[in-house]
Amino acid sequence: MLETNELTQKLRTLLHPRAALIAYSGEKDNSYASDNNYFVEIRDIDDNGMMGEGRPVTVDFMNELVRGYSESHSTTPYGRIPPNMLWCDPRKGSERYIWYNPPQKRMMFFKESLQVENAKYNLPGVIYVAGGSSLSIYAYKDKKLTEKTELYVAPFFNVTGANVCLGSAKIDKPRKTCWSIGRKSSGGRSSRTWAEEATRPDQIWYW
Repeated sequence: MLETNELTQKLRTLLHPRAALIAYSGEKDNSYASDNNYFVEIRDIDDNGMMGEGRPVTVDFMNELVRGYSESHSTTPYGRIPPNMLWCDPRKGSERYIWYNPPQKRMMFFKESLQVENAKYNLPGVIYVAGGSSLSIYAYKDKKLTEKTELYVAPFFNVTGANVCLGSAKIDKPRKTCWSIGRKSSGGRSSRTWAEEATRPDQIWYW
């Protein structure tokens, strides 16, 4: 007998309806009906597939339903926000994150054909703007960021204006979208969370 993987097993699992949510709205041509004139009720479904009497759905019930579904199906980050995060918009379809690294020495690695030594270089502060499938970066000189901080073109390869050419680079989505930047112990080795890797200040690679 052929072994089935987890996805196949889930597809073969027979699901039974247990409840139904029914939404009602006012008549469109009713001048007294407002745009928010909606009513939602829930009806239990018995083993024979018959719906029982309806009862109003409470706000607490809907919040719990949405939260439970979102946490199991969403990739929205959560947890303690890193101190170098300037802006965060995790709304679906509007994702946008802005963070920075202060001026410092950073280890930089280059492809051999570039004939640039792999070493630590003094770099200006760098601001990263990530949204959708794009990445922009800006340089700054101030020790502390303020609203009046002047921005400059970042001194890196593959940058046009502020836009970074990502080429065919691919980034795997994290399994656990947590903001935590603390280290975790795994098999005696120290590992970083995705947020720490995204803002890691000591290494830059070029190819």
